[in-house]
Amino acid sequence: MLETLHEDVNAISKKPYVEYKDSDNRSDEEVSTEYWDGFKMREDSIFVDLFYGQLKSRVQCTQCDRVSITFDPFNVLSLPIPSQKNQSFTIKYLPCSVIEYPTEFQISVGEYVTVNEIR
Repeated sequence: MLETLHEDVNAISKKPYVEYKDSDNRSDEEVSTEYWDGFKMREDSIFVDLFYGQLKSRVQCTQCDRVSITFDPFNVLSLPIPSQKNQSFTIKYLPCSVIEYPTEFQISVGEYVTVNEIR
């Protein structure tokens, strides 16, 4: 539904082809910005501003050890719920806005987990 609403209000009607350069040992910030700017050339709506983020992928060739890093846009992120009893994990939220501070919080997962415990 979110994707459909975005497409209905997308300000970009002519979507240019965007080609990305290899990461080539550039900083994550530089590569991330390049990918986000390229994405915004094709997709621009209030839904992108509010609900989209980037997922960093790192792939290394087992033969030549070459590393490729990409930052793919997402609007839904599936996370596994640990199956071990009484396990906790940390979630870090890094806002796009420099006005907001990053937030880190712990989630504990017991034998029976409800949606209210995860929120």
